Amino acid sequence: MTKLELIKKLNDLRKANKNSWVSEYIDYNDNVIGIKSFGTWVQILKINGKTYSNNMDATVKQYNDFLNDSLKELA
Repeated sequence: MTKLELIKKLNDLRKANKNSWVSEYIDYNDNVIGIKSFGTWVQILKINGKTYSNNMDATVKQYNDFLNDSLKELA
């Protein structure tokens, strides 16, 4: 799975769970990515023991930019 495919998968989860929380673990190239989010708000994104989060009222572009930046170390 590429980073773009991972971001697409996370977006698909977001879209499929409108107005509800998403909590998911995804295996990404031998790394476990954990996410807890509501819409475009990523409350917790865990990557290799590091925790990230973004703004509660992020736009879809900001959400995608946040994911891209946070996953940079795994590229």
